Parts: sequence; structure tokens; C-alpha cells
Amino acid sequence: MTATIMPAMDAQFSPAYLAEARTRVAAVALAAERFRLAYDRFPETLEELAPDFVEAVPLDPFDAEPLRYRTVGHFCVVYSVGEDCVDDGGREVNGQAHPDVALMVSRSAGG
Repeated sequence: MTATIMPAMDAQFSPAYLAEARTRVAAVALAAERFRLAYDRFPETLEELAPDFVEAVPLDPFDAEPLRYRTVGHFCVVYSVGEDCVDDGGREVNGQAHPDVALMVSRSAGG
């Protein structure tokens, strides 16, 4: 019986998880940008943001692990693994059924 109920429940909660993931990712991306403005660099880890820029690193609603983060050159990416709970490195692949929920923050060329 559980096998038939759980997929239906997952489908019901998925839009709420997606909205919560987007909210948490956006809040942390803004905190990373505020950190960059204060220190002229992106944080090396999300833990550097606490407690001055976020109270604590938020959990990913899809797998209850901390949100993911990586830096690449003049960019940082904050992301959730998304519905499939597969860490795709923050890539939101077009046509993918359940991509990561990601936000990229770019450091401007002038600053």
C-alpha cells in the first residue's frame, strides 16, 4: 500500500518543494553577493555566510542536505538537487525532466 501512496504524495508536495528550493537558493545567492560586495570575493563555502549573511546554510528541501555551492572563475552557483535528487553540479539542463534548481551570480568585469 505504501508503494502506491508515496508516489502520489511526492507528486503532491513537489510543487511546494520546488517553490521552497527556489526561495532558499535565491536567498543564499543574494547573501553570496552581499558577501562579495563586503569582501571583494565570493565565499569559498556557504558556511562562510553564517551568521553574518544568513543565519545558517539552508537545507535542500528535496534531500534535506545543505544547499550546494560552487565557484567558477567570476561566477558562483547556488543550487538544489531538484526533484530527481541527483547533483548535476547546478546545471539546469533544457529538456531534462528534473534539473537542478540553480542561480548563478556573476561578478561584473569592472568590480
